[in-house]
Amino acid sequence: MRKLGSLLLVCWLSATTASAFEFVRPESLGGGAPVIIEGAEVTDPQRWPATFIFKATGSGCTATAVGERVVITAAHCVGNAARGTVRVNNDIAVGLQCFHHPGYPANETTDFALCLTDSGMTDIPFEVISTAIAYPRLGHDVVLLGFGCTQAGGHDGSFGTLFEGKAKVVRRPDGRDIDTITKGGAAVCFGDSGGASYFQLTSNGNRRALVAINSRGDINKFSFLSTLATPEFVSWAVEWANQRNVAICGLDVEANGCR
Repeated sequence: MRKLGSLLLVCWLSATTASAFEFVRPESLGGGAPVIIEGAEVTDPQRWPATFIFKATGSGCTATAVGERVVITAAHCVGNAARGTVRVNNDIAVGLQCFHHPGYPANETTDFALCLTDSGMTDIPFEVISTAIAYPRLGHDVVLLGFGCTQAGGHDGSFGTLFEGKAKVVRRPDGRDIDTITKGGAAVCFGDSGGASYFQLTSNGNRRALVAINSRGDINKFSFLSTLATPEFVSWAVEWANQRNVAICGLDVEANGCR
């Protein structure tokens, strides 16, 4: 990513077959010697154990495990009802199926996809979705995370090294437009789509809340993040989870393995 990236203006992939894509949890930095650009830095995947590379032929995105059987990413990263696999710590790949938020793509700010695995993931702490509208406030920083490109403009085509960087919130959700917009510092880039945006609850980052999903941007300064603490996401996600008898960290007190 550039500074942590920049935003995506096009869909990266639309997988439709069982073998078309795979979520992989990396165990090391990987990816050779990356370029550090304006505010982003290489980060160890072990600090973010629920973060996955989302691979498909010729492209990729980022995703996050938020429950024993639930992964979240951006809707534009995967076809609605598409099937793929998820692999944790080189274990045998487990099947999963991804579903778009019903408002997408008519409302591009609802750029969410929830993916259901065929069996439970283990040995990783799952990130916790925030439903608190109190943060991040205007002027606060969020941490953007993703496996995207490393050079300004995204022209390097790199993908596969995990970066993190801070960006300042310049606009909160407004009506049907549920984007949180950031400017300056890190910016999401090609491949960062679907990755998580976090608000740090403590200065050292040991306590954090997942507040949005990386969606779009200008690959320079602005990032558009689909916000999770909104009625549009929460009402859909709770109903989605109840229908499938699964629990999502932050939305269900009975969720296990939450960070």
